[in-house]
Amino acid sequence: MDVEEILQNPEIVQIHREPARAYYIPFQDTETALRMEKGESVNYTLLGGDWAFAYYSRSYDVEDDVFRADYDVSGWDTIPVPSNWQMHGYDLPHYTNVNYIIPIDPPYVPDENPCGVYVKTMNIPGIWKDKRIYLNFDGINSCGFVWVNGEFVGYTNGSRCASEFEITPYVHVGENRLTVQVFKWCSGTYLEAQDSYRLSGIFRDVYLLAREPEHIRDVFIRAHLDESYTAAEVAVELAYSGGGGKVEVEVYSPEGAKVFRTQGEGESLCFSLEDVALWTDETPRLYTFLFRYGAEDIAIPFGFREACFSARGELLVNGVPVKLKGVNRHDTHPDFGQYCPYEHMEQDIRLMKQNNLNCIRTSHYPNAADFPGLCDRYGMYLIEEADLECHGMIWAEDHNQLNNDPRWETAYLDRVSRMVERDKNHPSILMWSLGNESGIGRNHELDAQWVRRRDDTRLIHYETVSYLREAGAFHLVSDGQGEVGDFTSRMYMEPEKLEEYGRSGNPRPLFLCEYCHSMGLGPGDVADYWEVFYRYPNLIGGAVWEWCDHSVRQYDKNGRPFFVYGGYFGEYPHDDNFCADGLVSPDRVPSSGLLEVKKACQPVTVEAVDLENRRLRLINRYSFSDLSHLALLWKVTRNGVQVAAGECFELDVPPGESRELVLDYEIPDIDTGEYHLELRFLLRTDTAYAARSHEVAFEQFALPVMVTRRPRVALSKYDALTCTQDKRSFTISGNDFAYRIDKGRGMLSGIFAKGREYLDDRTRLSIWRAPIDNDRNMIGAWKAEGYNTAGVKVYKTELTRTAATEVAVRVVFSMAGISYMPILNGVLEYRVTSDGLLTVHAGVNVRETAMPLPRFGMEFVLPRGSELLEYFGRGEQENYQDMCRSARVGLYKSTVSGQYFPYIRPQETGNHTAVRWLRVTNKVGCGLQFSGRPTFNFSALHFTAADLEKAMYTCDLTPREETVVRIDYQQNGVGSASCGVKLAEKYQFREKYFDFEFDVKPL
Repeated sequence: MDVEEILQNPEIVQIHREPARAYYIPFQDTETALRMEKGESVNYTLLGGDWAFAYYSRSYDVEDDVFRADYDVSGWDTIPVPSNWQMHGYDLPHYTNVNYIIPIDPPYVPDENPCGVYVKTMNIPGIWKDKRIYLNFDGINSCGFVWVNGEFVGYTNGSRCASEFEITPYVHVGENRLTVQVFKWCSGTYLEAQDSYRLSGIFRDVYLLAREPEHIRDVFIRAHLDESYTAAEVAVELAYSGGGGKVEVEVYSPEGAKVFRTQGEGESLCFSLEDVALWTDETPRLYTFLFRYGAEDIAIPFGFREACFSARGELLVNGVPVKLKGVNRHDTHPDFGQYCPYEHMEQDIRLMKQNNLNCIRTSHYPNAADFPGLCDRYGMYLIEEADLECHGMIWAEDHNQLNNDPRWETAYLDRVSRMVERDKNHPSILMWSLGNESGIGRNHELDAQWVRRRDDTRLIHYETVSYLREAGAFHLVSDGQGEVGDFTSRMYMEPEKLEEYGRSGNPRPLFLCEYCHSMGLGPGDVADYWEVFYRYPNLIGGAVWEWCDHSVRQYDKNGRPFFVYGGYFGEYPHDDNFCADGLVSPDRVPSSGLLEVKKACQPVTVEAVDLENRRLRLINRYSFSDLSHLALLWKVTRNGVQVAAGECFELDVPPGESRELVLDYEIPDIDTGEYHLELRFLLRTDTAYAARSHEVAFEQFALPVMVTRRPRVALSKYDALTCTQDKRSFTISGNDFAYRIDKGRGMLSGIFAKGREYLDDRTRLSIWRAPIDNDRNMIGAWKAEGYNTAGVKVYKTELTRTAATEVAVRVVFSMAGISYMPILNGVLEYRVTSDGLLTVHAGVNVRETAMPLPRFGMEFVLPRGSELLEYFGRGEQENYQDMCRSARVGLYKSTVSGQYFPYIRPQETGNHTAVRWLRVTNKVGCGLQFSGRPTFNFSALHFTAADLEKAMYTCDLTPREETVVRIDYQQNGVGSASCGVKLAEKYQFREKYFDFEFDVKPL
């Protein structure tokens, strides 16, 4: 056997592998089959656990006799299966996005091709003596050669596709040796250039099945609903192995009652079912089809649903328009790599449902075999994608080289067909996707033709943008869908372009298969997209990129965990932290960006009709559900404190409709406090994905009360202020307080009260923030203008006593970076009154030709122990001007330590917008109060911007004992420009003149 020829021949994708079939487990009786617990089947043995393992950095170092049944492996290491060997110290994890990590010379791979040899003793029980035995691999990366008891069984490639081998001739009752040689690279590597860590090994389940000599090999259930969507015509296609005889079919309702029974012979059965309960994301009603053939019972969950497009371009599920509120999901785990345990997958789906997502694109390959079943059960639409991406071919002369090469036709179709065959019975799968970022060519067209012939119950997705590389540049050569996709799919389209498409009335539906790139802090523009999606029928939704940060967990010298990204292991090439682009962290901690997605996608919204008269409009954005499963709890707050509340349990709003709602509350016309109305929609009962009282949606409105300032105590009641000065500073003193202002720097250098010093360092004006990932396209230009080094130049500092009880210090200043002209100039005024209040006012002129500012504000450094926060503003999570709709105006208490979010690469974090006042104190209540005129942004951290910017990983950060408080006028928006559209101009900090004012007072 010429291993090298097999590895490097795209027309050899398997040797002796069984034809692909639907995923199921055969059981011994009806009762256990209906429970569908794999471990209860006497016909199933999982081969997980420790395997003997030998790693070879060069495959040609493998001994010829290593595959013998008696080869001594007692001295070998052990490795858990499933796993990736790079996660266990063999070779290194390698992250790259587009690039291949081998030369582009398809179908050839490097001669020094690492491999791993796995050995497992498997026991064949006596009750399997007269049965046929099958060995199943759910995933081998990149390919595997299989031996049993020293005999060669077969070969497979296609890392995320299931492979099955009949091993009956090679095994006997008792102990048997299974040996698998896995290569890091093969010809299939050219079709697996997905944006992820490139890992190797047996990374999904391996198991044995014992089958009767004659058995059902494959089942394909198709159903077509009548025009009323109440009755179904069911067609069952059966394939047998070893013959074919009488098969009994029973259908069980979602409640478990037997509703139909029939029997027949041959390869097809057709029958009708009346009054069927339909499957949707909101109502995931699953029937069970039980097939009894000989001594085997096979149970297959099935849902009745149809998907198509309307003449207006709407996506219809069971005849009802649906929007896909999607997310892209990779199989990724910080400790296991590409192996995702069942509980881990289930956790992902529950979190997605809790955050109002209803669709998953399995980027960019079929997820583990159990994953579609979880989506069936919980109610998630799936766009299941083939394990096919040759993105790295953009560096070839012809991006479409493989797509149009007949030698690769078999490999392309093998991956698509194995995906379809494995998962064809899952109602959650609305669409088959032919791959990702691979251009377009003949082989895709052939794949699409095959899919349409094989499955007429689903739609076909493919994003077909194709590029040609000429003279080092990329040129768009094709973005047409041709006969490949059933609709238009695009990535990272601006909301304005999306609106343009929707407004055109083009009946071809548009789907954004990737949008709102969620790298680091962000995304910041989700709501803008959903306002457009909802407006036009031909915009069917999108899938946020992406669900989870990819990372490998490491530990520092003190045993503290941290997450790493590309380049940490010294790999080349790599794409840095481009893998850290998810809505949740590697250990599934939700980010503030996920909360923005939840808010934008919430299925219930409320519009103000007439707040003065308590009239609101309740809008039901569910497609299939009324609102009876939700309770409405509302409250009115004054300055964040509840003053009225109520609830409503009769929300009889049909799906897709709205009705007016009148609440019972009273508000004054004029008050010294702000009033807000908050409405929360909570689950009334426990569900599969969330417990009772889980918040599904909320709205908040500022109520129309004229706010007047509270009368201030007359300054004449206080002692006169005392002013002193020395060479360096002015000091303004009153009754048990003093403020010191540095003449040369124009900054506060001391705040004193009650015998305490309230500042640990002088204040600073700053326009720089620790760059966020979404700033990546701006950082170079900002630094080129000196924004990161901008300091203050003071031209004049003068003190003016306007009264015995009021003193002002006026500072004329500019800010410029080293070697650059001033970015801005202005006047800073400190006004001290005898009641101890300091008012800071900045009037700022920004140079007309200057780029948008990252931020503008003043930094205060408070002494050790200043840990407690209380504020009235937007919270409780961090929020920014374009990422604040999920943050409610309220009264919050927190800690400084709790403001920091550990983004994998440290960056700006912890900001709050629309803040009316803030108190930062120690545990006995001493500290500073900041009050807005009218509002400000703030953050309070144990890090400076420089600390965050300098750190490569969270382990590089050591919290300071002091507290760094930033009081900002504004920050540049967040956006999602790390990959995709640039920050919308309306969120850019472009003001050329602004006034900023706030008060400071020691407590």
